[in-house]
Amino acid sequence: MPTRRPLILLVPLTLVLLLIIAAVATAAPATPASPAAEGTSATPRWEWPLQPPPPDPAAGLTRGFERPPAPWAAGHRGVDLPAAPGTAVHTAGAGRITFAGIVVDRPLVVVEHAGGLRTSYEPVRPQVEVGDAVAAGERIGSLASGGHCEGCLHWGVRNAAGTYLDPLHLFGTRVQIRLYPLGR
Repeated sequence: MPTRRPLILLVPLTLVLLLIIAAVATAAPATPASPAAEGTSATPRWEWPLQPPPPDPAAGLTRGFERPPAPWAAGHRGVDLPAAPGTAVHTAGAGRITFAGIVVDRPLVVVEHAGGLRTSYEPVRPQVEVGDAVAAGERIGSLASGGHCEGCLHWGVRNAAGTYLDPLHLFGTRVQIRLYPLGR
């Protein structure tokens, strides 16, 4: 006569397995939102860091974003915006200053926004201090000379996981690449 012991053990094991799956599923982080979706409201307000903003943000770049193939590899982890030293620099969105000081040989300001998104601005002589709350478009300092490009603001964006993102995506902008014949 067959025994029922294996069947009796199967029910509790199945229940334990289902509880573990449910616990892992609820503890897993949510799918990260796009940069444009992160903010304090359903539609965050993002501002261009230099005023006035260009009519076509992609056309107003000295150098665009180049995602590195790996976190340690070479790339351009932000965009370069042309500007003269002394130009006012504004935060792209509301947040809190997490860094305002010197890194190696250049001044830098970092703002943390809702959802862990961080924007960085260099070289910028800060007029803010760590812990200051800032509104979107608020002046955070002035462009200094130096940095990796003379006469430009390097503007970077990282998500909460530390992944660098293209700052133009804050505006829902996708860079359109235009190819022109060499003869023109």
